[in-house]
Amino acid sequence: MYTPTRIGTSTEYDSRLRARFIFSLSGLGDDARAIVQTAVSKDAFTVATDSTPSPAFMSVVDLFRGNPNVQPLDTRPKTQLGGPYLTKFEGVSFWSVLHPPP
Repeated sequence: MYTPTRIGTSTEYDSRLRARFIFSLSGLGDDARAIVQTAVSKDAFTVATDSTPSPAFMSVVDLFRGNPNVQPLDTRPKTQLGGPYLTKFEGVSFWSVLHPPP
């Protein structure tokens, strides 16, 4: 059985997602800003699993704490570290994915 439910145009849905989930990666120190800029320019920033994350990296991770992951709009948001997020950095919106260590 196939039963569609109209949720609006893609522009309307995008606006609702942004209103509910987007947060800014702002107030960063120079080292943390460099990490985000690297992630943006190279599509990722990775800390080796056998390395201790730098304080700058942890300050970026701290921005994700307390913000809900992107989820369907008809569900209650869950705040857990890791997964997809909508972020804004220097006026540009990003689909960001944070992969915490296992």
